[in-house]
Amino acid sequence: MGLDFTTGGQVSIWGGQLIPYCGRTVSDIIGRGTNLINVDNAWHHWGQDLDIRADPFEDVVRTLTAGDGVIAQGWYDALPAIDRCSDTFDRGHAVYVHPAFNGNKTSVLVGDPLCGGFKYMRLTSLRAYMEQLARRERNDEDRLFWGRAPRFQLPDTDPEEPDMPALIVEKAAAASGVAKTKVTGGKRAAVQIADREYIFLEPGTSKRVIGQGMLVPPLDDNPGDRSSVWLIGDELAVFLKMDVDYTPDTASTFNQGVEAASKKALEAKQ
Repeated sequence: MGLDFTTGGQVSIWGGQLIPYCGRTVSDIIGRGTNLINVDNAWHHWGQDLDIRADPFEDVVRTLTAGDGVIAQGWYDALPAIDRCSDTFDRGHAVYVHPAFNGNKTSVLVGDPLCGGFKYMRLTSLRAYMEQLARRERNDEDRLFWGRAPRFQLPDTDPEEPDMPALIVEKAAAASGVAKTKVTGGKRAAVQIADREYIFLEPGTSKRVIGQGMLVPPLDDNPGDRSSVWLIGDELAVFLKMDVDYTPDTASTFNQGVEAASKKALEAKQ
């Protein structure tokens, strides 16, 4: 029961299947029973650990409240009749305590092998059962025999993406003209040099080109030529040449563009 809980149902077995891995033979168990160390040994076969404790009952309750399960050893004869599933069994025993309380938190869900399933047991009864064994074996009712069965946690399936390096443009050369995104095939994207973020643009969008070059390494998520690019001046970004139609400036349009840029810069200072 505890192994089922700890593994989130991935290992659902009955107690007899633990025997080959617990460190005791069947004849040993018939004569002496098992202890928490044997349970921990068996759990190791499935890659799990039972956190063996010897703390007082208040810590048992705190563990359950935190959402972990508990395997609790105790003396069965100390349980009141209402919480027992055998009138003749009167010796050491182990139950699995599930972290599920009733509404007023006076009882907790217990899986007792002698009951063949789960039932609510009063906390006062569970305490008497555990403390009786501690008194008999350790002469100290606060040094109980129990183990924490950690609650199942899903593995991290969404690791953080590594930071992508900035794009490097090699074989850069000056250019002057206008790149217009192609009309066919949906939106086209410019790519920011610093962080590889895409800037999606409507078809027919024009951007002024100030140079050209080759991306190193080439973009790995676009088909076709992924390295030949135009440098866009006002975005610190690049266009893949395959995504745009490029019109170079003539001497007159280049001069007009320079004059317009100078006028805009002058107006910004005023």
